[in-house]
Amino acid sequence: MEARTPFTLDTRFQIGSVSKFLTTLVVLRLADKGKLTLDQPIGTVLTSIPGNTGRLVTIRNLLSNTSGIPDGATAALRKDPSVRSSTAGAMESYPLWANGTLNFEPGKGWDYSVTNWILVRAIIETVSGASFTDAVRAELTLPLGLRNTGIPAMSFPESNFDAGNYSAIDSSPSPSYIPPFAAASGSFFSSVSDLRLIMDGIYSGKYISTNRIRELETVNFTSQNYALGGRVEVQNDVLVLKEAGKTGNYRALVTFVPSSGEFRAILNNTGLDQDLLEEIAKKLD
Repeated sequence: MEARTPFTLDTRFQIGSVSKFLTTLVVLRLADKGKLTLDQPIGTVLTSIPGNTGRLVTIRNLLSNTSGIPDGATAALRKDPSVRSSTAGAMESYPLWANGTLNFEPGKGWDYSVTNWILVRAIIETVSGASFTDAVRAELTLPLGLRNTGIPAMSFPESNFDAGNYSAIDSSPSPSYIPPFAAASGSFFSSVSDLRLIMDGIYSGKYISTNRIRELETVNFTSQNYALGGRVEVQNDVLVLKEAGKTGNYRALVTFVPSSGEFRAILNNTGLDQDLLEEIAKKLD
């Protein structure tokens, strides 16, 4: 802002929980390759998961935030803010925080839980035999030809985004740090141009199978309109994929209409209220 650098379609922003949708695409690619199934109990992949949790919770439950696993990660962050600066990855973290009695029967409740996505990352790393960074590169950025999307370890330091993290117009930008263990949940960066490539790529017929597209469009928890890694709404009898995210003062809202290819992306780095982004999106009609 201080350099008065204009945004372009390629300007990189952090995109918060839109990261969950991109992580889901990596999982669906691995499913198409036969590396996993969405209804596979997570204990068949992650052997350190306690008995009932490992047997009852499926990968689909994690992706739809319907696992019932207590959110030990968020509880740890509230108890000790220094956890946010941890350099631990998912494989070291999930045995610490994905334990205890389930809060509800898997599939019967909904909790927007960071722990779900720590487990998703650990599963990706286990079945792919690669780091999360390498899996994202192999299953997302390379096949879709993305130039401005990834997680910090893939390109530049987290604090060096094109669009700075501003708390106010007259402030200086500050880092917006997401610990590595939560990378699958909220640490991705992207641009408007790449988000368009992602949505078009999903429906190209070349990236994921028709069955996986159907999975993306199927709501798993009705009251939240939550499908896999994001929301699906029916607006005026038209199906709409809708992804929203925030981290630090970054805000993101992405909508896509599969039947028409209609696409909207609003990226902000000054902490605009999420409801205001919704109003802006409506005015773009």
